[in-house]
Amino acid sequence: MLDSVVAELSSVHECYEISAEYEGKNDPKKLEELGNVLTSLDPGDSIVVAKAFSHMLNLANLAEEVQIAHRQRNKKKKGDYTEESSATTESDIEETLKRLVVDLKKSPQEIL
Repeated sequence: MLDSVVAELSSVHECYEISAEYEGKNDPKKLEELGNVLTSLDPGDSIVVAKAFSHMLNLANLAEEVQIAHRQRNKKKKGDYTEESSATTESDIEETLKRLVVDLKKSPQEIL
């Protein structure tokens, strides 16, 4: 049983590493390699890999929600919002653009 768990973890790790390499380099060969690994998995290992990636994405989403809630609480403490529920949710790109325009006085043309 331990051997099967190690094999499943190895499959998850291999898929994660290849995915990370593809994302970092945007190399189509890595995407093809990932496809080959995924299609070579037996059904049980495929389910384990899919569940593992699902859990990773859920954890990433949860971390993002915690970060947003933390940011909203900090803004509320600073008096930026009268009520936490009325706080807008800003993405990183929105905050970056706001900082460029407001704080650094960049024009939309300069940002573009």
